[in-house]
Amino acid sequence: MPAAGRLTVLHTDFHRGWGGQINRVLAECRGLAARGHAVMLAVPGDGRPAATARADGIAVFGGVRFRPKRDAVSLLRDALALRRLFAAFAPDIVNSHGSQDTWAAVLARRLMPSAARPLQLYTRHNTKRVRDTRVNRWLFGRGIDGLIVVAPEVRERFRGIIAAGALDEARIPAIHSPLRADMAAPARPADRAKVRREVGAGEGDVLAGTVARLVPDKGQEHLIDALAILAPDWPRLSVVLAGDGEATEALETRAARLGLADRVHFLGYRDDVQEVYAALDLAVLPAVDCDASSGMIKEALASRVPVVATEVGAARELTGDGKYGLVVPPRDPAALAGAIASMARDLPAWRAQAAEGERFVRERFTHERMIDELEAAYREVLARAGRG
Repeated sequence: MPAAGRLTVLHTDFHRGWGGQINRVLAECRGLAARGHAVMLAVPGDGRPAATARADGIAVFGGVRFRPKRDAVSLLRDALALRRLFAAFAPDIVNSHGSQDTWAAVLARRLMPSAARPLQLYTRHNTKRVRDTRVNRWLFGRGIDGLIVVAPEVRERFRGIIAAGALDEARIPAIHSPLRADMAAPARPADRAKVRREVGAGEGDVLAGTVARLVPDKGQEHLIDALAILAPDWPRLSVVLAGDGEATEALETRAARLGLADRVHFLGYRDDVQEVYAALDLAVLPAVDCDASSGMIKEALASRVPVVATEVGAARELTGDGKYGLVVPPRDPAALAGAIASMARDLPAWRAQAAEGERFVRERFTHERMIDELEAAYREVLARAGRG
């Protein structure tokens, strides 16, 4: 049982690379530690998240691999490693964040006496559908002790499991991800001209772009297709894609095939995201899945850049239901092109709206609020188990 309100929390995550999910996990670790809780992160020891966590002063257990759960030998090894860690660290709460680490933690708990098992919560970070299967009904009904989602819309992806009675919808808290810390408190004003010079854009040119991993779920291919639709009537419109990922080569090929190689600029991974946003006239998130509580939408509005987004996850809520951006259906380049053109024709008005959006995201999506809600979720599950 937690002593004097102090919790011992173990977060687990399978990532070796970077992205919005691990950024949030680390923010949770830092925020909980700042409030005096004992925190550790179990993550593959050879990846960037482990190195970043250590640099941030977060205790790291790197003796796990968290490979896909169909690798039964690796799963068992991870479960045995976690069982030893549970015994040594004695967490009150294990908060898992991905499929691989969730199943390893579930198995590790089953290998322990029931009285010694920590409670387990799973945070669902994306909008992908969760199949209503017997295995998933067992996992969410009996394998773990609670579910957290990062946006209310994610609950809908569990509709079949909720209907089957394996989950109680009223006990699934939605805890939005915060605006990232360096955007919430920038060290210096951003330089609008820096990235525009890199891509050869003059002040009269219109730059639309994304700051996101280049992966199929983010839908950058649809932004390229939208540019192809707009290109004849908008000769001074171009696109910048900041980020890297598995879809990079395919996107470069697509741009070249459509004759847009000189109007789609691939910036690669960037540490200077404030300068990237400052260079944009409008931000475009053409996601087809995955983005539940989009960091990019929050970051763009914090930079006073209006947003065109597809209706995935909480996009409508994050854009103030149309006040600070336009929301269109996913996988629809024509709709995306229409929204970009509409916004580009009236940029001064949209910039003014985005300035209002800045206040909205800075007030609503704070780290303090996320940690308050996370602590409340932990306390509730502990109380339900008679451990509060």
